[in-house]
Amino acid sequence: MPLKNRTNTFHSTHVFNVQKFHHRNIGLANLAFLKKLPRFIVDKYSMNPSTAKLPTIELIGDMKHLNPLLIQSVLDTHENGLYGNICFITDAIADACPSMELTYGDTRKAFVDEEGKTVVDENGILCGSCTTLYTTFLHLLRKFDLTIVEASRLLSNNPAKITGIYNRTGSICKGKLGDIICLDDQFEIMRVFVSGNEYK
Repeated sequence: MPLKNRTNTFHSTHVFNVQKFHHRNIGLANLAFLKKLPRFIVDKYSMNPSTAKLPTIELIGDMKHLNPLLIQSVLDTHENGLYGNICFITDAIADACPSMELTYGDTRKAFVDEEGKTVVDENGILCGSCTTLYTTFLHLLRKFDLTIVEASRLLSNNPAKITGIYNRTGSICKGKLGDIICLDDQFEIMRVFVSGNEYK
């Protein structure tokens, strides 16, 4: 859909996943490496220069959908999510049970891979993930050397802002939902709270 027929608020889901990325014939994926919309794009689609914004983007953090080097490139471009326009998701559609069979899209047979990390169909095509946000949090800390604050921002603060529910969740603040995990100094889960109540 042409940009001029829509609002200036855009969000790109599953960036790079089944998206064209090319050095001449650009697609949505190329936008993940921009810090601002170039003037020629603003002019081409008759956008208001004062309100035109880049799309917010989400990355699947299972380390299987995207090569970690690509993830690092996007993190570098957006300063580890400092400006609130990037977040991570799981794309999880099954539990991490190796070789478990399930139905995908009502008709296709699919299977959890032998590592219990992704779901593939009968032809080996990637369908989804088995990774939790907690595992993604650990990846961000250990593979990309992010701080706890940076990783938490990408998994909690930014997604809440992007989806427009930051007034209810996304940070620890009076009046917001009390969904919290408590970790030890090795980042192992000690306690979990859902809506302010401890989950056991």
